Amino acid sequence: MAITEVLDLSENPEYVYFHNTKQDRAFNNTFHGRLHFALKKLYFQLGGGHVNVKQRLATELYINVRRKEFLLTGLAFWQISKGSAIALQHRSSKYEYRA
Repeated sequence: MAITEVLDLSENPEYVYFHNTKQDRAFNNTFHGRLHFALKKLYFQLGGGHVNVKQRLATELYINVRRKEFLLTGLAFWQISKGSAIALQHRSSKYEYRA
């Protein structure tokens, strides 16, 4: 039985620049990683990520906050027959907000 493995990594670093409001300039980063396993009728995916961005709290309020998110994801898929399958999915996140 052959196992196929794939590692999927993505990162999005950015610098947000505002000319007139220097206090709103910020370095932001988003990272996600996933590990995929595929067998004949089974598929598993394990992943996680980290988000660290400065964003506006609401359009009506001029308040910018730093949002940090730590997340874990998981997926298990089993093809029982040609016409039926079952999947279990999990996602958990922890958020932190700072002014």
